[in-house]
Amino acid sequence: MFEIVEEHLRKREWAEAEVECRSCIQQQPILARGHGLLGLILYRQARYEEAVPSLQRAVALDPNFHDAGALLAQTLDRLQRYKEALEVARETIKLRPNDLQLTLLIEGLSRQVDEKTDAWERSVNLDWHHVTLAQKE
Repeated sequence: MFEIVEEHLRKREWAEAEVECRSCIQQQPILARGHGLLGLILYRQARYEEAVPSLQRAVALDPNFHDAGALLAQTLDRLQRYKEALEVARETIKLRPNDLQLTLLIEGLSRQVDEKTDAWERSVNLDWHHVTLAQKE
């Protein structure tokens, strides 16, 4: 069913792949693969916000769909939604514990989430110095 979509993907024909994929999803809306492929197509076009719901649907339909979960984590990372990305990545790696790419993503996201928290805490607790801004006249 998705052979035509995959052929367009191989040729990097994003618009054609998207049209075919959406058609397949209309015919078989409960197939996780279709939603995952649509998410991939949108991701490859840097349409990350649009890719998220498709990838979430793919994972919801098939919780063992490792590739969709990994791509969802990467997409959320691209959107700088680091905490969500880390949660998805940690859940997805349970399916393939030896996935090096996902392991590295988790390590980077862990640092990112920790650094963001620390930076926010430091910006809120600025009691140790005083800054005065000059007025523009």
